[in-house]
Amino acid sequence: MLVPAGKLDRLVEALVAAAAVQVVRPGGTVVVVGLGQTEATISTNYLVTRGIRVLGSLGGTKQVLVEVLDTIADGRIVPVVEEIGFDDIPAGLDRLRSGQLVGRLAAVANPAGSAG
Repeated sequence: MLVPAGKLDRLVEALVAAAAVQVVRPGGTVVVVGLGQTEATISTNYLVTRGIRVLGSLGGTKQVLVEVLDTIADGRIVPVVEEIGFDDIPAGLDRLRSGQLVGRLAAVANPAGSAG
């Protein structure tokens, strides 16, 4: 876990609503962005006892995107991105479908750590 549980005021995420509910601070907000996952099992215990809000959104404005990119640029958010080669895309999609993927995959011509 990159951020200690209970330290986030808001958590904007696309795929892991159930896990996000467990790490946002008491009284915080989890924003589920997009429809990457159409269903999620969320602990109502966490929602009720910690006063967590869940908000759905199809996406943000240009200003919201600028703010998110600024928080990445200044290190307040550290994205988890794994580079894979083009030949590894089918295996990467399998990991995504099975729920084994943490973060995001980026297919690149010469992934980090490759000999090419």
